Amino acid sequence: MSFFSKAAKFFFSGLLLTSSLSAQLGGEITGDPAQRAGMAGAGMASAGSIFDASTNPAVLGLQMRGNRRTIGEFAGRLFWAPVSIETLSGASYRPDGVIGGGPWIGMADRLDSRWAWSLSLMPTGGGAANYNRMTELNVATADLNDPLSGPAPHSVEMSTNMMQLALAPSLAWTPRKNLSFGIGASVRYTKLDFLSATDIALEDLKGDASSLGFDTYGDLLDFLFNIQGGRGIDAIQADIAAEAEAAFHSFAHLGVLWSPMRDSRISAWYRSPSSSKSLDGQVTVDVEADIGLINALFDIENSGSFELSIPDVSFPQQLGFALQQDMNKHFRINADMVWTDWSKAFDGWTAKVAGSDEGLGVMVGPGGTEVDMGLRWEDTFRVSLGAEYDFFESQHLRDGNGHLRTLQHGVPWTFRTGIGVSNNPMQGSPTLGLTPYNTLHIGAGFSRWDWKGGDLHVGVVSALPEPWESGEHAVLTDLDFDTYRQSHWSVVLGYQTNF
Repeated sequence: MSFFSKAAKFFFSGLLLTSSLSAQLGGEITGDPAQRAGMAGAGMASAGSIFDASTNPAVLGLQMRGNRRTIGEFAGRLFWAPVSIETLSGASYRPDGVIGGGPWIGMADRLDSRWAWSLSLMPTGGGAANYNRMTELNVATADLNDPLSGPAPHSVEMSTNMMQLALAPSLAWTPRKNLSFGIGASVRYTKLDFLSATDIALEDLKGDASSLGFDTYGDLLDFLFNIQGGRGIDAIQADIAAEAEAAFHSFAHLGVLWSPMRDSRISAWYRSPSSSKSLDGQVTVDVEADIGLINALFDIENSGSFELSIPDVSFPQQLGFALQQDMNKHFRINADMVWTDWSKAFDGWTAKVAGSDEGLGVMVGPGGTEVDMGLRWEDTFRVSLGAEYDFFESQHLRDGNGHLRTLQHGVPWTFRTGIGVSNNPMQGSPTLGLTPYNTLHIGAGFSRWDWKGGDLHVGVVSALPEPWESGEHAVLTDLDFDTYRQSHWSVVLGYQTNF
């Protein structure tokens, strides 16, 4: 695999992290509003939150029914993904874990008796993770005076920082009191920063070295390495720092919410593939740790920057279906089924990598290349089942005959729990934090209605720990066959009030 291919795959692994964190933080199982988080993703038919309109805009019609005042909703989320890594040699690492969160802000109002609108600003992804990984350098030896003393150890900072924000307007039409149709949109902005390491093959160092008596710098290094004990070195190790701002991607949303009977609801929605935009970034490569002494002899800089671009990127469409059924006046069940078309979204992507004639680019050469990312994701299918129980306030009175009667009025508390199951669509090498599609999810939560002038909602959901072996790593051979074990916890507090 060429240096350009490795750099591109490194960059793209960050974009995958964006998608996976997005799945965990916004719009999927651990990223739902407090009410649905408490049921592990179920509850779209309950129309309990303004933020649900960012998935199915039709929920506004029944949520705003009979409410003439503006509704405001605020939520705060904390996301934590503890992870452990075990290498093929048996070494263990416990990174800080992916942490993240942020505020959600939403507002909704009626235009008239049949039309309602909402606008939400929310983080659809976000997090940070960091740990130091010990690698073995390819060229530098533990004893500089002994080329056979074995590879020198090198500490590499592995870091990921990501932020993704979405603005989601929605509009709903309610032709009948039990039926609502909705249309909406979502526009997302993403910022990414990474630190890692990669291998650079000598054959990819194609810069002109004729002034030193060799065709390319790769030929020069190959000659020097053969002198240095003939260890069969065919690549050097480089530290990498990358940053990117992804272009705005926009989605369209359609939905319907129908209550065929007073005790049941049916919800269905569709999210289109996003608009096609290029994803552009830059990678800085530094080889000082591995060949800094050699570069000093030839007055070559140890670092250089390279531009990366992945054109015509579109993120996946989604189709969902949800049911709610009242079992009695206290107890309700919810079931949600969601299909996401990852297989078409992550297929046929090509990364364009520009060369450079500055810094380390002198060794690499000015030529660019195009790299097939080799993405072959599978679709995801998620099923969530949740339950809600209302506790009524009771008042005991005696009737005219002196018999004790119990009157129930008001619903001050609702308690929830749920379980969800999802398959993992991702194929290939992981990036720190990139095992988000754990199979089993559990959730719990509650609502305190009419509390201090509004409604308080609390939800906790966890993706249970699940091990995963990475196989051969596309970026750095030191990461081959690492075993990851990661779980996910999300806590969200929501408050809804009328203005």
